[in-house]
Amino acid sequence: MDPFDSGFDDGDDGFETYELTGAGPNAVPDTDTGNQVSTMIDYQAGIADDETDDHDNSDASSSTSGRTGRPGGGEPLRGGPPRGRLLTGSDPFDLEEDDGEDCETNGAEGYRYDNVSDSEDEPKWASEHCRTSCRPDWARLHQKSYWRKQRIRYLRSQARQQRKETLELRRKLREAEQKLQSRLKKCRKLFEACPKPSINGWLRVCESAHEESNICYDQSSIHPKLKLETPNLGDIAADRAAEQRFREPVLLDGTDPSTPAFHSLPAPVLVEILRHLLVFNQPIHCISRLDRHVVPDSLPVNASGQVGLLHRFHIGASSVSLAYATKPQRLLAPLRVCKKWCLMGCDIFYGANKFLFSSLGELQRVQHIELLWKGLQYLTYKPSDHGKKTSRRTQVLAYLPQAIRLKTICIYIQETNSSYVRRRHETSGMVRYMEGKTRRAPNYRLCRSLRTLQGLDYLTCLRGVTDISWYDFDQWLQNRKIVPIRDFTFQQDVMTQAGREKRSIDKSLSQWRRLAPIFTSGDSDDSQLTDEEWEALEAFLDKMPTGPPTTAAPAEGLVPIRSKPIATEGWGDEESEDENAPIMVDLTDDEDAQMIDLTQD
Repeated sequence: MDPFDSGFDDGDDGFETYELTGAGPNAVPDTDTGNQVSTMIDYQAGIADDETDDHDNSDASSSTSGRTGRPGGGEPLRGGPPRGRLLTGSDPFDLEEDDGEDCETNGAEGYRYDNVSDSEDEPKWASEHCRTSCRPDWARLHQKSYWRKQRIRYLRSQARQQRKETLELRRKLREAEQKLQSRLKKCRKLFEACPKPSINGWLRVCESAHEESNICYDQSSIHPKLKLETPNLGDIAADRAAEQRFREPVLLDGTDPSTPAFHSLPAPVLVEILRHLLVFNQPIHCISRLDRHVVPDSLPVNASGQVGLLHRFHIGASSVSLAYATKPQRLLAPLRVCKKWCLMGCDIFYGANKFLFSSLGELQRVQHIELLWKGLQYLTYKPSDHGKKTSRRTQVLAYLPQAIRLKTICIYIQETNSSYVRRRHETSGMVRYMEGKTRRAPNYRLCRSLRTLQGLDYLTCLRGVTDISWYDFDQWLQNRKIVPIRDFTFQQDVMTQAGREKRSIDKSLSQWRRLAPIFTSGDSDDSQLTDEEWEALEAFLDKMPTGPPTTAAPAEGLVPIRSKPIATEGWGDEESEDENAPIMVDLTDDEDAQMIDLTQD
């Protein structure tokens, strides 16, 4: 509330109450309370008959006024009896002032009202006539100055208070923004063991299950050689027939099931049988996800009875219905014949086939892998007491170093997608500048910086790898073409590290006979292979093809990868017939040698 609206009832708030008695020039303050005429000065309402200027009433009789407090003292006021207010204007805070001509013409020496309006001292009048005629104007202006200063003090106080409130609100806003940013950075949804009560519909169940398993739900974000489709009647009939054959025992006439004849088979024959059963000339897709096209009668469970995703194998590049794809129990049924078949079959199955993963588990025996490198940032593991946590996006890649026999790796990754452009914080001008400078370079400005991949350390710590191929997954999504990545220097750097020779101890542990056992009860005879069986197994696996082709050529127009090192003169003058010896280039005397084409053999 404005304190100036409170009136002047009690005089306790610093505002004056004028008590005027009598009339005429000799009027004096009356001490008789019965004859006193008390007039409360209303500074807000503004009475119409007070609009007449006091200068127009100079011929009227004067009256003396008595008052308590400021301003102006107890001198008589010009213009006769007051009409209920002292100011001539309707606004008590009107800042307009007279120019002081009356005072100058009436003999007030060197006095101007605007010069002393902020002073509390009454000026020295030149004469009594000047005092009588000029003092009312001085009192009026002095009074206006007083209330103006009061109003300024009040407004300044209000401004200071509002400034404090504004600063406090800004501080609270900054704190709220900081808390929000902190929550956005740190808050990642953790693994949910139970489905949300609000999930309705099979599609929403599939989406939530894939999110909690850190699997991309988008059907297009799968391996380029895998095509998922809706099931047809043929798929359903084939699945039922295979299920029936799988459950029915097969016994040959004249064969005693208690003494299988294959125990007496020679090792090469047994290896050949397992090769026909477990080795395929096409890649094997390892699929772990739900089929959104088929609503199951019951949720899938694993061998432990826990609810989980569907686990399926698919051989080849043809389209497949996930719900009716090959089950692991059917494909690996020969491993359940006996422990010897399981021991030899695991080495043959994992060592002779090439596996394709759309998102990564017997890794020590796997030698050839194709992988779609695409993770999600949806989930993390629960932070520890110290606030540390593991990224679930790259957690599966931590198993790669366990594949100590890994020979070839083929990786599909998004390189040219606009959402993966490097240094997105830079201005458009700098982006255009660097785009022009790197247009013919492998590290193109508008492509992804592959050297900053999350989980790349799990790949570069491998040793003894013969080939690592990288392909642009975006080119497959757009043009359905398998195109190598543009930044071939990144591919070369990764291969340089992963292709180094293994340490002696690692090389020894990666031998087939020294791999981790399949069964823990290694003392029994049927869980151990004989030397003859090991020799037959190693001879078969060593002659298997190395998997995918050698490192892909760079994109068109870029400098090809140089496999031979280049050395300047000074390494030795002797000539070498070794084709892998460094190329000798003299860069000291002949300037033309600096322009040599190092891309030609």
